[in-house]
Amino acid sequence: VQPLPARAYLPLVLSNDLPTTGTVSGRVTNAANSQGIPGAQVCVLSSSQCATANSQGNYSIANVPAGSQTVRATASGYASGQQNVTVIAGGTVTANFSLVATLTTGTVSGRVTRASNSQAISGAQVCVLSSNQCATTNAQGNYNITNVAAGSQTVRATASGFTAAQQNGTVPA
Repeated sequence: VQPLPARAYLPLVLSNDLPTTGTVSGRVTNAANSQGIPGAQVCVLSSSQCATANSQGNYSIANVPAGSQTVRATASGYASGQQNVTVIAGGTVTANFSLVATLTTGTVSGRVTRASNSQAISGAQVCVLSSNQCATTNAQGNYNITNVAAGSQTVRATASGFTAAQQNGTVPA
């Protein structure tokens, strides 16, 4: 009698739970200097899934339906960006955005005083040097210049009998 060959019983279970979603990730940067834009919102338009960019401008959106998707990035003070990507089930697709700052304006205001005793100087002329926008201080030494381009600006104050003074600052959008 010949012995039977040894056999192993190995059951296999197949799953039909294939991934149907993927991930969209990337970075949102300022087109002028390639710096990340913290707080930028990135959304997949078909599913309304969104993520907020971290302090370096990086974001990631998980569980995005596989297939062609439109992704939009927005940030305050920037023109939005949009692109189409193909999300692969179980994979990650990169969508980087380089947003262009929009020209916005703000207001420069302040008070001109004497260095010796902090008393207001009425009638001083205050000008934004980059645009030559000027205002004259009121009786309390206050001035207000509107529609100044957002960003770094230098303001110069002059008054008869006084040495001129300059101050640098950032005009918020």
